[in-house]
Formats: sequence, structure tokens, C-alpha cells
Amino acid sequence: MFEAWVKYLLAGREEILVAVDWTEFDAGDQCTIALYLITRHGRATPLVWKTVDKSMLNNNRNSYEDEVIERLHEVVDPQVKVMV
Repeated sequence: MFEAWVKYLLAGREEILVAVDWTEFDAGDQCTIALYLITRHGRATPLVWKTVDKSMLNNNRNSYEDEVIERLHEVVDPQVKVMV
């Protein structure tokens, strides 16, 4: 799903700016990490994301961030320059 979504959103861009963000949902014991495409107008559109149990985070945030970043690199054309 991410491959088609990212290809559609990037539509021929040669360079993108992305931001990493965590959102926590206390009531559901969930956290979502997402990489957002930041447009030149300052809008943020999610490119790839992962939801995990908040109780499983402990000291694993960096591992989950690495997973999402790796997934982005798997689905973005290698010719696209990605800036964080």
C-alpha cells in the first residue's frame, strides 16, 4: 500500500522534506509514528506510518523510527533526495 501511496504523492518530485512525529493515544494504549511530507506551503501529509502498543515503547522509540525511515527508503525512488 505504501509504495502506491508514496508514488502518487511524490509524483515526479526530485527532492522532498520530511518530518518525523509521534502521536500517543492514551485511552487505546497506542502510539503512531509517521513520516510526513512537508510541502513548500508548510502542510504535512503522511507518507508512511506505524502504530505500536504504547506499553511496548520503553526504550524502543529509535528502533521504530528506524523501521519507518527504512520503509520510506524502500518505496521512494532512489533518485529522490530526502531531507529530514
